[in-house]
Amino acid sequence: MNSVKEISSIRKYNRFESFKILKHSSKIEEIVKGNIPSPVEWVIYPSNICGYHCGHCIMAKEQIDHRKLLSKEAMMKIPEDAKKYGIKCVIFSGGGDPLLNRWTMDSANKLKEYGIRVGINNQGYLLNDPTPFDFIRYSVDAATPDVYQQIHRVPKGDGWERINENIAYHADLRSAGHDIEMGLAFLITPLNYHETYDFCLWANKFNPDFIHIRPAYLDADYLDKEYPGGGLRIKDEIIPNLRELAKNIEKEFSNVFFRIDKFEGYWTPKLYTKCRANSLMAVTSGDGAFLVCQDRGIMESENYLRWGNYNEQSFEDIWWGEDHKAVMESIDLDKCPRCVENSYNEIIEHGFVRDNMKLDLI
Repeated sequence: MNSVKEISSIRKYNRFESFKILKHSSKIEEIVKGNIPSPVEWVIYPSNICGYHCGHCIMAKEQIDHRKLLSKEAMMKIPEDAKKYGIKCVIFSGGGDPLLNRWTMDSANKLKEYGIRVGINNQGYLLNDPTPFDFIRYSVDAATPDVYQQIHRVPKGDGWERINENIAYHADLRSAGHDIEMGLAFLITPLNYHETYDFCLWANKFNPDFIHIRPAYLDADYLDKEYPGGGLRIKDEIIPNLRELAKNIEKEFSNVFFRIDKFEGYWTPKLYTKCRANSLMAVTSGDGAFLVCQDRGIMESENYLRWGNYNEQSFEDIWWGEDHKAVMESIDLDKCPRCVENSYNEIIEHGFVRDNMKLDLI
């Protein structure tokens, strides 16, 4: 068994570490030259429809404005395009609940047949067969049934019981030798922050690979209607008060990762001058449009951040077309919210554009 010191040292080599993009340095060098490489990862929203009604959902506007499912034809050409263009990983996410699209499982099975790594981010309510996936993240956000119902606004009892059963089944499969990564996620809001430690206790009953704890983004106008002042409260009160707990739970639980790095560049100044990392990840919405990044759903009116229609066009025409280039040039960093690609952009600018790390100096 590893010592506490060894575990602490090993922890820095984890799935959330941004420096992992250095593996794809050849693609980054193409981006710096002004080219668009094939993406490393493809995030798919099979459904912009959801059975949950979470007040903190950054995709609520996407679900209202673009309430659609990807067509069968689009879902089944995903594996073909991923194989053709050398995409390493496909993640089904939302949007809405990816499993409300009846073709998600078929597409996932075909991707696995092609040897492409495939994951799903979901609530766990509909996922009773984890076997097509390599990575599964369950968005739970609560440690008790009452808070679960309050957060997700689902019928009392049913949702909590169902996700416990499905996660337990996944845990049983892992115990039987199925190598399917399990992650349990907790998004901190003013309604549930008091359950942060209890969530770690509950989650570890299933022996997950990781427990992901991070703040909710609540500063968009339509989110502030659900949590008035919630964004400021998280930034100025809740997260500062949880920092000591974060240190303690990461010491107590080796699989807990308390992250606020997606808010660096929003709560703090951005340390880069241009968004370049978006070319490493393709994002396709439930209506077939490609989105410039996963945070498109929390923007209010910048429709230029979406382009193309995968239901009607080829991946090649969308990804390497002039509209994609125009979208990238139109990005205004001053209007960007918290960013899933913030650290990646820092690494690209300071490591590859400015070479502040002197990469050739080993």
